[in-house]
Amino acid sequence: MAKIVVYCRVSTDKQEVEGTSLDSQQTACLAKAHELAEPGDEIVILRETFSGLTLERPELTKLRDWSRQGLF
Repeated sequence: MAKIVVYCRVSTDKQEVEGTSLDSQQTACLAKAHELAEPGDEIVILRETFSGLTLERPELTKLRDWSRQGLF
């Protein structure tokens, strides 16, 4: 059993209008995750609206921490 992490991020609410919304990213990423997943795999979704000008983003920090711990 594995953990598959989907990380979705937009910088601004304007991206919602441009078609790169969190929902559209999540839909596309989940489709790929389900394609790659094996029975029993856990899919975790991390979403945030945060500027790309900084790498200090709460969900990205969580993702990096999990990676260092080998949790996915």
